Amino acid sequence: MAREKLGVTDSVEIKVIGNSLVLSKPNGEKGTLISRNCEEIGKMETIGVLGGMGPEATGEFYRRMISICQTKFGAKKNEDFPPIIILNLPTVDVISEKGNEDVLLRFLAGGCVSLKSYGADFVCIPCNTASIFAKRLESEISIMSIIEETAKACEKRGFRRVGLLATETTIKMGAYKNALEKRGIQCIVPNRKQQEIVTECIMNIIAGKKREKKERLLQVIEDLKDKKIEAIILGCTELPIVLRQGDCDITLIDSLQVLAEAAVTRSYRGELLHKGLENKAR
Repeated sequence: MAREKLGVTDSVEIKVIGNSLVLSKPNGEKGTLISRNCEEIGKMETIGVLGGMGPEATGEFYRRMISICQTKFGAKKNEDFPPIIILNLPTVDVISEKGNEDVLLRFLAGGCVSLKSYGADFVCIPCNTASIFAKRLESEISIMSIIEETAKACEKRGFRRVGLLATETTIKMGAYKNALEKRGIQCIVPNRKQQEIVTECIMNIIAGKKREKKERLLQVIEDLKDKKIEAIILGCTELPIVLRQGDCDITLIDSLQVLAEAAVTRSYRGELLHKGLENKAR
C-alpha cells in the first residue's frame, strides 16, 4: 500500500495511505481525515481541472460548473457540490504555432499525473488547443475532450453546417473538422485575414484587454454568416469571456459551457444512478 508523507502540523503527521489522508498523533493514535474514494463522497466522481490555459478561462469554467450544480442539480449546501481539484498550469504558447508541442506535452503529462495523485477520477482541460495534445495521455487518466463534447452538442441540436472560431493551431490540426465531419457536420473556418483578427482578439483577452477588437471579432462572425452557416462554435475558451449570445443573431456554441455541463453531469451521474434518477444523469 502506497504511503506518502505530506507534512506535520501542530505535532500531527499527515500521510497518504491508499485512497485516504490519515492523521497520526504523537501518541500513535490514528484517524482517517479524508477519503478519496468517490463512493464515500456521495458517489460523485472527483473532477480534475487542468487549467491555466488561460487563467481567466479556468476561473470562468469553475464559476460555470458551480452555477450548473445549482441550477440543474439543485445544489444548496456545500455537500451538494462535487469534489473539484483545479491545477492552474501556465504553459508555453500554442495559440499561433505548434513549435512548443513537446514542451506542452511534458507540462500536460505532469499535470495529469498530479491530478490523478490528488484523487481526480477524470480530467477536464478548459482549453481547446491543449486538449488536442492531451489526447495522447489518455492511458494515464480519463480525459474528457472539449472538442468531442462540443461536436456532440452540435449534432444533438441538429446543425449540419457550422462556423468555427479558434486558435490557428486548433484549426490547422483539424480536430474540430474531424469531430464534426464524422457526425455529418460541415466545418467552415475563417480565411487567413479573418484568422489574424481572431488570434489577436484571443491574445488581447488573455492580456486583460477584453474590449479591444471585439467589434472586429463580431465582423468576422458576420462574414462567416454569408457562408450559410447555422451556428458558430466558440472553439477557444477565451472567446466566451467577451462574447455572449446577445452580441449576435446567430447561435453561439460555447465550448466552455459545453465542457462544464458535461463534467458536472458525469460527476453527479454515480450519485443520481444510486438514487434511481437515471434521466437526470444523462
